[in-house]
Amino acid sequence: MSITQARKLSLPIPVGQAVAWVLWLMVAVISLFIAGRAIAGTFERSPSAFLALSLTLLGMSATLTGWWLDSLHESRRDVRTVFLTGAASVLLPVGTGLCVAGAASSATLAILLLLCLGGLTGVGAATWKVAADDAAIPQNVAAAASVPIETPLEPETDVESFETEPAADGPAFPEGRTEPDDLLTDEHVQQQVIRRQMPDGQDLVEAILRARFQPGQKQCILHVPLWPPLGPPVDVECEPLSDHEVRIEATLVRQYGCRIEVTRTGPRDAAETVSIGVLASGQVVPEQRAA
Repeated sequence: MSITQARKLSLPIPVGQAVAWVLWLMVAVISLFIAGRAIAGTFERSPSAFLALSLTLLGMSATLTGWWLDSLHESRRDVRTVFLTGAASVLLPVGTGLCVAGAASSATLAILLLLCLGGLTGVGAATWKVAADDAAIPQNVAAAASVPIETPLEPETDVESFETEPAADGPAFPEGRTEPDDLLTDEHVQQQVIRRQMPDGQDLVEAILRARFQPGQKQCILHVPLWPPLGPPVDVECEPLSDHEVRIEATLVRQYGCRIEVTRTGPRDAAETVSIGVLASGQVVPEQRAA
């Protein structure tokens, strides 16, 4: 049984946050209408100011929303690329507004420039926050990696580990274990991981995990640590290995680990244990290749 990539069918953000975005956009449009009427006077006398501000604010709302959602789920971008794409998301609608405004009043041009400055400041602050969070996490992962891997993930839970080893092309699992389901024959085992370096320079991590649901529980979040970290680009694929009605999403992927969200889409009145297959791949970092 091969592990294929699970499709992301749900919103990349919680429903409550999506509703908040819609409400914010409605307030912004109403505020824009009032500001446009105040600046332009009436549509018949000077519509260019209203149109310029309308296109600018609506364009920035769309481009910045897309940029932010993309930056949350894209694991192959560095901080510089994230900032440059965010700046482009601000400059493009502002430039369009300036072209539409033409010979508008100085007040209209000043508002457009203030929108540009505020947008660039917000992009810079958001990029700095993401960079600061990413810089802090590897230190925590390194500290956790010093704990013996035999440490149970939870009470009465054993973890079977496999050391990283070079491997030639062959079966996806060690000899004698041809099926992923065979890896979790012990009910007390929470997860098992195999890591291997392929001759083509790929570093593969194959993980089998159990998601345990209590009666009435809808979602279970699993974490797969990757240490030493994988080299970019990092790709994560996942799918259920048991016959359960669940949806699986890799909601956060980094070089040093990933978060897997398992959501039950069927009845939730009984306790269930769902087996999950995860395949993470990336380039071998030079230090590991030399070792």
